[in-house]
Amino acid sequence: MKILGIDTILHDVCVAVTENNQVVLSNVVRHTIMKSDRLYDLVDLHLNQVGLAIKEALIKSRCKMEDISLISVNNFGSFFSNVLVGLTAAEILASVFNKPLIQVHHQEAHYFSNWLERSTKDFNFPVLVLSSSGGHSSIVKILNNRFEFKELFRIDAMKKKSKDKPDFKGIGAVYSYLANALNIGGPIGSAPVIAEYAKKGNKEKFDLIKEIGNFNITRLDFSKMERVITKIIHKEKKKKSNLPQKFISDLSASFEECMGQLITSGLIRLARKEKVKEIHLVGGISANDNLGKILKKSCLSQNFTFKCPVKKSYCTDNAAMIASLGYYRYKVLSAREKIKLLKEHKIKIDSNLKLEQMALNQRKKQNV
Repeated sequence: MKILGIDTILHDVCVAVTENNQVVLSNVVRHTIMKSDRLYDLVDLHLNQVGLAIKEALIKSRCKMEDISLISVNNFGSFFSNVLVGLTAAEILASVFNKPLIQVHHQEAHYFSNWLERSTKDFNFPVLVLSSSGGHSSIVKILNNRFEFKELFRIDAMKKKSKDKPDFKGIGAVYSYLANALNIGGPIGSAPVIAEYAKKGNKEKFDLIKEIGNFNITRLDFSKMERVITKIIHKEKKKKSNLPQKFISDLSASFEECMGQLITSGLIRLARKEKVKEIHLVGGISANDNLGKILKKSCLSQNFTFKCPVKKSYCTDNAAMIASLGYYRYKVLSAREKIKLLKEHKIKIDSNLKLEQMALNQRKKQNV
């Protein structure tokens, strides 16, 4: 069974073709750097890219639409218009080629991205999952292999005071904050940049854990880390206006080590409380090698199984995870439900219109 996955989420247009859940035949990601003051450009970019991405994914997988048995599409995102682009493309293809269309939640697909290229028999339930990518951070407990899960903790993607520019919260946001403060990166893709600098730094140079003190993983609040970082950088700038490369590397290394220790100790405590058998790391944060090593080592010592996506391309936004979750959700449907799914393509978008309003405000200002 071949599945076409489509995901138009904020700054990414993603299309993939998978066979069942075991083989990823193609996984196309067209990435657009998001400029926080030009959000309205993203819709035009998505409209221009989605058709080309679908064509590329089919060519790479050596498939035609006639070979596709199911179309799975993301129907969730903070940017309503972008999600609508992907949904509309999926609905047109489903109608023209008479294919069943299943809609899945982008963040839920991240929760189950560890299932890509793995068998459901590889898991022992219940499972504790930390998912963090871009603006979202959440902790869920997967109860069984029928995709039943309980959301334990989550935070809103943006602060309520945001008006014209996105002000993201969560684990990803603190990486962006540090990269911006050190002037080494922007809001997107900050973690890999910090990781590169950290390789050349001394992780014991700054004792950030001591500075932060008690940390509660369930709050997913790293505002204290931001304050500590600001204090250290401000102190260094008093000595030299241009931050030395050694300082940037040392602070990056110390930061990575601290984040790894804080997240790991918090998840281990929560895993004991929730009586789970496995701990999973998914989303963009799961591509962080340092965190993965620290968490894996701690899990082994505490008799928990640790898993992260089998490939780094499954950590960040991608349509392979959309296709995978769609495949599993389709499998558990009854015969009657599958027939109904084929006949009825009811589009439903679960989206916060906050970013949409920001884009409109920005466009109005641009036209003034």
